[in-house]
Amino acid sequence: MIEVIPSILAKNAQDFSALVLKIAPFVSRAVIDIGDGEFVPDKIVGEPEELLKLHTTTRFDVHLMVADPIAWLNRPWPEQADRFFAHIEALGARAEEFITLAHSQNRKAGLVLNPETPIETIEPFIGKIDFVQFMTVHPGGYGAEFLPEVLDNISSFHKLHPEVSIAVDGGINPETAPLAIKAGAQILVVGSYVMMSEDPEGSLRKLQNSIMLS
Repeated sequence: MIEVIPSILAKNAQDFSALVLKIAPFVSRAVIDIGDGEFVPDKIVGEPEELLKLHTTTRFDVHLMVADPIAWLNRPWPEQADRFFAHIEALGARAEEFITLAHSQNRKAGLVLNPETPIETIEPFIGKIDFVQFMTVHPGGYGAEFLPEVLDNISSFHKLHPEVSIAVDGGINPETAPLAIKAGAQILVVGSYVMMSEDPEGSLRKLQNSIMLS
């Protein structure tokens, strides 16, 4: 089964609350994007304290676009934030520490690769991670253009490691979603196509229909 998960990318606490409440009625899971202004140029808000203020049954993936993912993982996240994704480019030699810490908190761990990062970078962690996430845009904001050259990396990784769940994040819409699935994706993270839509429920339905028809 293909998961389609909207991503919440907010510039301030007010926007964060509004985006969560906008999408929560239509989904069981959403992605919280967090940027620290260092690993990515912009500061993107997704504080655990803000999430704790909201009353929703939605569960959350947390995408840490930050220079110190381990420090963020150690913050007081509510139980419903149960899957954490961090960039291998930021973690470096601390990737295994991140994975072990997430699992010790009864959370799942995923490693994220930017478009230019070779898949060999995460080879030492196969069998330890729960997911790998391929960025099909350069991270940091809504509306970036889908980078089709990443599809070859996704396909190569899937052939090498068919047992690993693959997420794809960036530029996902009814045209690009089938391409990502054909390459091996099981999780599609969708941003502006849904979150900037005046009809997010309808946009989700169109995206899901494109998957079924592919």
